Amino acid sequence: MVQYLLERIIEFFHFGYNGAPNAWDDDEFPWLREADSMVHTKYPYVIHAETNAILNYKGDNKDLEGATVYTTLYPCQNCAKFLAQAGIKRVVYLSNKYEGTVDNDAAATCFNYCNVQCEEFPKELQKKFMVSLLPDEGINLEG
Repeated sequence: MVQYLLERIIEFFHFGYNGAPNAWDDDEFPWLREADSMVHTKYPYVIHAETNAILNYKGDNKDLEGATVYTTLYPCQNCAKFLAQAGIKRVVYLSNKYEGTVDNDAAATCFNYCNVQCEEFPKELQKKFMVSLLPDEGINLEG
């Protein structure tokens, strides 16, 4: 039964990543946080992990309706719009690092109006659960 459940979870498990648009070589992408001009930083171009996960999903978009998304940080206001539009109904995050900022408040407002439940991943489990994108590491549950 556990094997069956893991197979069903992995079947729908999909990753997103912060990155450049597909046609833009990551080696040529301006990954800088600060530069002489905002145009030379990553900020006007990077696509956040939440949005990339939706855009790169190869299944039927109806599969996303009612889904739960797990993120490192509480989503920004742009990602909040994409998540709500995709029908995501629950967001579980590790950190609300930007709590109290205008961007964060706008995301919270979007989630509230769109009935998207947000919750912090339980602190007591944060150090016990790890997902790695590195080969041969995968999902690791400690404890």
